[in-house]
Amino acid sequence: MEFLDLAKKRYSCRKYKSDKVEEEKINKILEAARLAPTAANNQPCRILTIQSEEGLEKMKKVTNFTFDAPLVFVVFSDLRECWYHPFEDLNSVSIDPSIVATHMTLEAADLDLGSLMILGYSPSFLGKEFNVPPYLFPNMILAVGYEAEDSVPNPRHENRKEIEEFTYYESF
Repeated sequence: MEFLDLAKKRYSCRKYKSDKVEEEKINKILEAARLAPTAANNQPCRILTIQSEEGLEKMKKVTNFTFDAPLVFVVFSDLRECWYHPFEDLNSVSIDPSIVATHMTLEAADLDLGSLMILGYSPSFLGKEFNVPPYLFPNMILAVGYEAEDSVPNPRHENRKEIEEFTYYESF
C-alpha cells in the first residue's frame, strides 16, 4: 500500500471485535516500534504488551478509553536513556515514544487492525497497577484490535488543514 493511502486509512478506532490479535501481527507491530527512529538512536522506549483477561481488566481501572480492545500496548520512556540537550532544557522524553507509537499504529493499519492512542489516564495509577519502575514514564496507551463492522472514523478525521495553512517557505 502506498504510504499516503495508509496514512489516510488509519483513524482512531473506538469500536473493536473481541477477536484476539495473532502473535505474528503483534510481532510485526513490535518490529515497527523497534525500527522507529529515536533521538541519537538511544532507543529509550519500553513497551508493555497487555492481552490477558487479567491485564485488560487492570487496564480498565486505569482508563475507560480502551473501548474493549483485545490488545493494549503502553509505550514508556526510560528516563535514564532519553536524549537530553546539552545546552537547553530540552529532551526526547515525549518525542521518541510519539514516533514509536506512530510507527506502531501505521503498522497496525497495514495489518487491517484498528488502533487508538490514549492519553486520558493517570501515569501514577498505571504505574501502581502494573508495577512500573520509577524510571519509566508511561507516555501513552495504544488500544489495538480488529475494527467492529460498524466502526467508522469520527467526522473530524476528514477535517484537515490545507498545506498552505501550515507551511511556510524560507521565512515566516
